[in-house]
Amino acid sequence: KKIKNDEYLTQKNLISQNGGKNILGIKLFDDNKLKILLENKEFLANLTKQIKEVVDENKFDGVNLDFEFQKDPVAILGEEFTLFIDGLRLAGINEISVDVFANTIIKGDEQKIKVLLEKIDNLVVMAYDFHRPGVDYAGPVAPIGSSVGKRNIQEILEKIIALNLDKKKIIMAYPLYGYEWETYTNDFGSQIKRGWYQMSSWKRTKELIKEKNLEVKWDELSMSPWLVFKENNKIHQIYFENEKSLKAKTDLVTQNQLGGYGFWALGYEGEENLFIINKK
Repeated sequence: KKIKNDEYLTQKNLISQNGGKNILGIKLFDDNKLKILLENKEFLANLTKQIKEVVDENKFDGVNLDFEFQKDPVAILGEEFTLFIDGLRLAGINEISVDVFANTIIKGDEQKIKVLLEKIDNLVVMAYDFHRPGVDYAGPVAPIGSSVGKRNIQEILEKIIALNLDKKKIIMAYPLYGYEWETYTNDFGSQIKRGWYQMSSWKRTKELIKEKNLEVKWDELSMSPWLVFKENNKIHQIYFENEKSLKAKTDLVTQNQLGGYGFWALGYEGEENLFIINKK
């Protein structure tokens, strides 16, 4: 259904006509199913065959693997996964990219990261959800910097440089969304009231700022905008991205000579054109 509908096919043709690539995304986010799949050679052979058939039939330019172990961010660096990639190569898949968590890079073993990087064309680092549903305190979804002991994007870059990884293969993926929480105070990083939150696309956040005439606050350490307001006598906070914060993040890619950047997800920005960040 996703790759046969008319709306997608129109977009796919436009991408091809303008020199872009259409990549087939394969995702699995269930730890138990991932373990069963990767430990069974027959299952992997079946999946490899099916992926190859879909790629050939629909003329995709490559494959993106988004296999997310929820409990262990470094599990994707295991030998079983890299052998699966070997099988895709042998089947004739010419371009392969892999999505990983920020903590896969921050906590991952140097040799295992390098082995994975050697076998693929691009490693897409999901540089978002540093604060997400389930945390105790509100905060930026993709902070460049943070207080001592908290994860941030700068830490990913430092690890990439320290390990001397092939930077041209690394893509930083940034969010076009934020999270809205009910909080106990108006302060930045306030404790969250459990039981309620929602994702807020950039489109929705911009509309809310205009509708409620809200002041956009700015945190210099994380280089992130945020909002605080009252609704039904309850304090709400939204941590999100805007032109200023995304420009800072894309500048990091250019300054550190990484392979590029992406966004999750196109469409979240609204109907107006996404701003031009860097013509290169």
